[in-house]
Amino acid sequence: MATNYNKAGRVIDWTNGTGASVASGIPAQYGLDQMGIVLVTTANGAVGSMALDGEFGLAKHTDAVAVAGQPAYWLTDKCYDAPGLGRQYIGVFAAASAATVLTCRVQLRPFIAEGPRLIAATITANVTVSAADMMSGNLSLLLSNAAGRVVNLPSVEDVPRGTILRVRKTGGGAHALTLTPDGDEQIAGGATHALLDADNDYAMFQSTGAAWLLVDSAIA
Repeated sequence: MATNYNKAGRVIDWTNGTGASVASGIPAQYGLDQMGIVLVTTANGAVGSMALDGEFGLAKHTDAVAVAGQPAYWLTDKCYDAPGLGRQYIGVFAAASAATVLTCRVQLRPFIAEGPRLIAATITANVTVSAADMMSGNLSLLLSNAAGRVVNLPSVEDVPRGTILRVRKTGGGAHALTLTPDGDEQIAGGATHALLDADNDYAMFQSTGAAWLLVDSAIA
């Protein structure tokens, strides 16, 4: 049993498909539903046990301030207090924890409990949106780019069917944001979508489970 396990909750069998061994007490993804806590060290391909409910003590990034009841996000080996590319929603902070404290208490929640995710950023290089950013089923990207940039999207197979993606170019002048789906998947009927090339250009897409369909747009 993980030494950081605090309270009883739902426990399931979990098959480790991460490609590496996962240690006891470490968060891992359970399908498209939520993050859980691995209860026994589990080798890649083996079956172990995972908790989907309960409160756990986890490491916290030094920039994060935990506020009880506010969302908590996991990336690699630490919790954060705000969304960011690649950070997975894991639940809510169960207690306050100052930035100087490197641990926190987290109550597990399903991905859908996060609600719509908003990420605003100035990008100076091509960026990759991961499946972790879309697990709530609703992601808005507000991106400023002063040169042409590519926004790589995850496979539609790795995000909930029906996921909404909104992208707005918020500044940087006449430089295109080119949205590129995974592999041979399509977006708006093509291999890429490169029409976001003026400030405040906007497009909304929805996943069918096989492709990204263009639902709405406002292009200058």
